[in-house]
Amino acid sequence: MRSKKHTGKSKTEKDNYMRAIQETQSDSTSGVEVGIAYDASDDSNIEYKHEKRQKTRRKSTTKIIVENLKENWIAYLIPAFFAIAIVGIIDMNRDIGKLEGKVELIHSDIKTMSTDLKGISSKMNTHDTEIVQNKNRLDHVEERLKIKR
Repeated sequence: MRSKKHTGKSKTEKDNYMRAIQETQSDSTSGVEVGIAYDASDDSNIEYKHEKRQKTRRKSTTKIIVENLKENWIAYLIPAFFAIAIVGIIDMNRDIGKLEGKVELIHSDIKTMSTDLKGISSKMNTHDTEIVQNKNRLDHVEERLKIKR
């Protein structure tokens, strides 16, 4: 549902309202007895004044917080220290986990490289043996060619 907007009062409503206020103000002293006898005062020199009381202003939130911190700084310091320590420990554990992951990745890379090197070294050995065999064959061929000349 749609709420209705507030509308102002019409001229007649305002007049009726003002008249009702004036009637209640004039009737406010109707129940008071006028003939009350007061004791005579012997302090005729004293003036009684009605002092205006200043309204107490509400302190701003920042002032309240600052005053509370000044009074109870130790009570806030210890939990703050523990909170900072806990956050540091959590952050450190997260970083350690990242490092462990990197170490595992490097370890697996090293394993693959070592197996590749073993394969390469075995191929090198076969190539070396082939080279030696080819050299022997060449020597043998050279010897035969020298003899025939």
